[in-house]
Amino acid sequence: MEQETTFEYNSLSCFLQLENLDTDNKQTTPKDSIFRDVSVLKLYYDILRNVEKDPFKYWNIYALRNYLWYFYELSQSMYSSIRAIIPNPLNIFVSSGFAIFFTGLYSKLKNKGSKEGIFIVCKKQEDETIDRCVMSYSELLTSDFKEGLDQITMKSTFEEYLPLANEGAPATIEKIEGFSNDEYNNYEKYDNGNYKDTRLHILIDGVDNIPNDYFRILYGICPDKKIDLKGKKKIVLDSVKNKTEQFIGYREAMIKAIKKAIENAKNDNQFNQLPLNFYFNPKTIGNPFQYLLPIDFTGTGNPDFCACISVDTNGTGRLKTILNMNEVYGNVRVFGMDAVESVKDWWV
Repeated sequence: MEQETTFEYNSLSCFLQLENLDTDNKQTTPKDSIFRDVSVLKLYYDILRNVEKDPFKYWNIYALRNYLWYFYELSQSMYSSIRAIIPNPLNIFVSSGFAIFFTGLYSKLKNKGSKEGIFIVCKKQEDETIDRCVMSYSELLTSDFKEGLDQITMKSTFEEYLPLANEGAPATIEKIEGFSNDEYNNYEKYDNGNYKDTRLHILIDGVDNIPNDYFRILYGICPDKKIDLKGKKKIVLDSVKNKTEQFIGYREAMIKAIKKAIENAKNDNQFNQLPLNFYFNPKTIGNPFQYLLPIDFTGTGNPDFCACISVDTNGTGRLKTILNMNEVYGNVRVFGMDAVESVKDWWV
């Protein structure tokens, strides 16, 4: 049975529900409620119990989910670019009744001395519910799902294919523009609720990446006062509009941290040590491949978060968004263990 390659299952949430969630627009529809489904939470823990340990960071639910999401997206994106040169889709098989996804991860238990790949299997039941489970390569070989296994190209890293992709690695960075302190006049938002002004996006939408205690220091908030993410965003927004001393301090701390990060990256082999990042958001990012710039915002010597650097054809890098270190680990890990090895000091 030949798999159709229309990429209807264009997100991990679609895959887990074994249905296309946006048949009209053919766009990724997060439908994040699926990730809080009990069976999906169980799926994560089954993977955590079985996956081999990464040498640089312990897997947790948040890092694992982020990794799986982007490894799925990257598998789709890479195959759409190179489908003419490989026989079968990368890592994903979907039919009307079941689907399998090679996660790019391996079991801590070997089979006859060999590493075993970890797969997610989704099967539609007679009552239209979805049964989800984790299976190893050897288990799939002796299961009813073997036909799907025969119709995918298993790859845990994409280095050999990246140069062939339509939108491959971005241009070499010649310079990175810093964080501007110009006036903030554009409070327009995208459909997802994020600010269109990148600076406001980083300072307000990205405030969850600032360590809570350090945010309290910046804004003089008492330790016993409870504050959630929505409250933090409101505090920052009000301070931006009123140009308070707290906001000026927050903005200057961000400018200083990013400037220092750019200088360090330039001194370290002219930006060439920055790892690749895959962050698919065509409305706000463009090319899904960027570079990651570690930001030591608190000055402790360790990165608190990373900035995504999008690079134009002239080699000019620009900040697009920031990611917490759990997100960063998953995003780097999709390129394989060697990619993580190159920046292991970020976590150890």
